[in-house]
Amino acid sequence: MDTNDINAYRDDTPQGDQTEQAGTARPLMPDVPPVYHQPYTPQQSWPPPPPPRKRKGKGALIALMLVLCFLGGTALGTFVVAPNLDEIIGPQVAEIITPQPDENDVIAQMPEIGGEAPFIDRNRDTIPQIAKEVGPAVVGISVSAEQTLRGQAENIELGSGSGIIVTTDGYIVTNYHVVEVGEFFTVTLTDGTEYDADLIGWDIVTDLAVIKVDVEGLVAAALGNSNTVEVGETVIAIGNPFGSAFASSVTAGIVSALNRDIWTESGFNQMYIQTDAAINRGNSGGALINMRGEVIGINTLKMVPDITAEGLGFAIPISTAEPIIQQLIATGSMPRPGVGITVAVDDTGQNGAPAGVVVASVARGGPADLSGLKVEDVILSIDGTAIATPQDVQDQIKRKAVGDTLVMNVWRSGHQIDVTVTIGDFNVFGVGR
Repeated sequence: MDTNDINAYRDDTPQGDQTEQAGTARPLMPDVPPVYHQPYTPQQSWPPPPPPRKRKGKGALIALMLVLCFLGGTALGTFVVAPNLDEIIGPQVAEIITPQPDENDVIAQMPEIGGEAPFIDRNRDTIPQIAKEVGPAVVGISVSAEQTLRGQAENIELGSGSGIIVTTDGYIVTNYHVVEVGEFFTVTLTDGTEYDADLIGWDIVTDLAVIKVDVEGLVAAALGNSNTVEVGETVIAIGNPFGSAFASSVTAGIVSALNRDIWTESGFNQMYIQTDAAINRGNSGGALINMRGEVIGINTLKMVPDITAEGLGFAIPISTAEPIIQQLIATGSMPRPGVGITVAVDDTGQNGAPAGVVVASVARGGPADLSGLKVEDVILSIDGTAIATPQDVQDQIKRKAVGDTLVMNVWRSGHQIDVTVTIGDFNVFGVGR
């Protein structure tokens, strides 16, 4: 199978420094309808950049799996993802990709987040009450950056999304893909007031980010318990589809399913709440709310528009997001040990190489790149343990912490060599910040 048969890439978004690629590094399963992240993108007069280069791979590279690879993503475009990709690439990556930081290291610093649940009169229509009480806790986020147009530096809006106020003093959670390429962030409250915001921290693996405005006395959303959510519950989604023109839009539906295991284009998977409440471009980072007025999810994904399907939206469960949000507020970071490569199984033994996994791409400036690892190297062992699958590579990396080293024995041009790699923090080297 040619790698192009199982990969796809964004072709409509600005691209920063890209991973050096052998084939593309965007896993997609054939014949599976993809879904996507889509913040709203205003149309600009300047032309979009060309898509990333594609190179044909040699031999049959199968079971493509990301090993905390570099992401060249942007907040503007479509993040294509495919559900049930484990049929191609094996066990769930998100659960094994890195160990979580030691809770004892940050527990004393963990802030309280979330506000009081509103009083809901069950004798009156529930949804209007929730929209009125919780709506002010959902904000619009405009993302911009300085670009040179016609020889002059201008602040250009790159996209927009939504966010949820989680503390009264201005901490706001949104999706990482909303703020990914931004230099400047503007938060718009429901009354139209605008504030500049600072980016506090982000976690690419869970697609979460925290920004902050310097304001006191805001309405903070009450956070529910997504572990107790049931299929069939009525929910509403609040957000800013297509930017400020449709700010504070409210849609209603039900919880269609729980624990939907979905892979994003970035190569990570996690469990999502599925809902038929309408979620559109710009809703990313907005709130999925139960009938008690509590946020149970952060709206993130929906089915691609060219697929004949409606009512397929997905939200990150708030019980998954809450500890990540707390740590980002407390420390500004979420360490994720990684080396910055993608690997693939080579079942052809091309070039006479022994059994192992082929390096499909290397993140420019990442730990593997700095150590001298190259595309088309075949990893035979790590720290003396034989490597036969991408999962084996994951298992070795997950045992390490940021700053640790590992020794990869690789086959290159007919010779075996050792490459020592110092583990880096993917949330640092994985973005162009």
